[in-house]
Amino acid sequence: MERRVDPADGGSYTFQDLSRYYAKQYSKQEIQHYWSKQCKPLAPSTAVLPAEDPPDLARLAQAKEQQEQQEQQEQQEQQEQQEQQEQQEQQEQQEQQEQQEQQEQQEQQEQQEQQEQQEQQEQQEQQEQQEQQEQQEQQEQQEQQEQQEQQEQQEQQEQQEQQEQQEQQEQQEQQEQQEQQEQQEQQEQQEQQEQQEQQEQQEQQEQQEQQEQQEQQEQQEQQEQQEQQEQQEQQEQQEQQEQQEQQEQQEQQEQQEQQEQQEQQEQQEQQEQQEQQEQQEQQEQQEQQEQQEQQEQQEQQEQQEQQEQQEQQEQQEQQEQQEQQEQQEQQEQQEQQEQQEQQEQQEQQEQQEQQEQQEQQEQQEQQEQQEQQEQQEQQEQQEQQEQQEQQEQQEQQEQQEQQEQQEQQEQQEQQEQQEQQEQQEQQEQQEQQEQQEQQEQQEQQEQQEQQEQQEQQEQQEQQEQQEQQEQQEQQEQQEQQEQQEQQEQQEQQEQQEQQEQQEQQEQQEQQEQQEQQEQQEQQEQQEQQEQQEQQEQQEQQEQQEQQEQQQQEQQEQQQEQQEQQEQQEQQEQQEQQQEQQEQQQEQQEQQQEEEEEEEE
Repeated sequence: MERRVDPADGGSYTFQDLSRYYAKQYSKQEIQHYWSKQCKPLAPSTAVLPAEDPPDLARLAQAKEQQEQQEQQEQQEQQEQQEQQEQQEQQEQQEQQEQQEQQEQQEQQEQQEQQEQQEQQEQQEQQEQQEQQEQQEQQEQQEQQEQQEQQEQQEQQEQQEQQEQQEQQEQQEQQEQQEQQEQQEQQEQQEQQEQQEQQEQQEQQEQQEQQEQQEQQEQQEQQEQQEQQEQQEQQEQQEQQEQQEQQEQQEQQEQQEQQEQQEQQEQQEQQEQQEQQEQQEQQEQQEQQEQQEQQEQQEQQEQQEQQEQQEQQEQQEQQEQQEQQEQQEQQEQQEQQEQQEQQEQQEQQEQQEQQEQQEQQEQQEQQEQQEQQEQQEQQEQQEQQEQQEQQEQQEQQEQQEQQEQQEQQEQQEQQEQQEQQEQQEQQEQQEQQEQQEQQEQQEQQEQQEQQEQQEQQEQQEQQEQQEQQEQQEQQEQQEQQEQQEQQEQQEQQEQQEQQEQQEQQEQQEQQEQQEQQEQQEQQEQQEQQEQQEQQEQQEQQEQQEQQEQQQQEQQEQQQEQQEQQEQQEQQEQQEQQQEQQEQQQEQQEQQQEEEEEEEE
């Protein structure tokens, strides 16, 4: 085996020794280059001497021990650094947890404040609704009182009309009685003029019949007018009833809306309670997770401590094995030295035997070297296995640390997502509150408009009733005037008849002419009356048409208002949808930015 001098320490080594020694630091090619270029071969005088081997092996053992000590120190330093890093990470985690708890407390306080504000708003709204209901009830009571007063007035008018009719009938009966008495007196006085009187009586009878017919016609007209009035009153009552029904329907709708609002509020409260419960559950889960993590960390720490203890034990065992090996090597070296001394003595004594012994010794040395090489190889394999185990342990620790870091990052991300969700929920709650307030304002406006419309309708109805009453009064005045005129005419006729009876036959012709004239006048009067009645009917029809037109206009206005309201609601819905879309886009952008930051 060729030996060469290593310039690092000046010792002579074989290629196998150097390759084993420098295997961890350099590759085979580098070692080969170092062997061929820098390591010098031994001189021929010293190449034969084998006494240099023991000190070279001792140096190698010392160098190996130094390297192992350095590696152990480095491993200890690395472990200490890892422990420090883990402690720092634990402290950071604790600080983060404290910050999260503070944030959660702040959020809970804010939520409580929001709930209190919502409750105050709800109380205010309830008070306003109660006030509105009271106002509506007062209005309904006033309307009922007005209707009762109107009904009483109408009843009084009907009673007055009935009394007037009775008085007219009594007057007519009295007149008839008076006429009969006058006729009897005329018959007694004018027995001689029976024929003339009969003719006069016939004429009078005809006139009476005509008068009776006229009276009957007037009565019929009056009845018809009364019927028309009654029909109008019924129509008005029906309209009032319809209006009342509409008001009741409106009130029912309002009540339904209020109920729906209350239900919505209850649903919102339930949702809030559910959210609070969910938040509490999430907090509990987080606390449980934190406890689990702490337990895991403690277990990991215990495992690490156990691993460290095992490593220390293994290191101690290795050190003991190395010491034993070193002791064995020293003993072997001592034995070799003793053998060499004996050999030298034998060489001095027997030079011839030295050659044989040298051959034997070389053989023995080769065997020993082989054994040493095998032992060194075993040691190296053990060292490599131990190094691999240490590397695997370090890798496992690094993986565990990475997993812990990933878990921490995931927890942070979850917390951030939860915070974002809470913010979104708060924003949604605020938006819902604003929408509710807007709806309430709109409903209040609608109620005010409906009340104004109802008041306008009532005013119009009152005006119509007043006009009808005025018309009725005018009609009654006209009838009274007509009755007075008839009475005056009858009185004039009676006076004329008395004059005719007193004057004699000459005045009969004049009377006949006068009667004819009177008949013509009556006919003219009848015609005038008929014209007046026709005019009145036309006026009534026109009034009815005006009322119908007004009703149509009101209906059209209501329809237009409804359409406007629907358009407003659609616009508001569209705006809300747009806002929601914008919010979603902003959220997506934020998420993308966060993802980009995380990737960076």
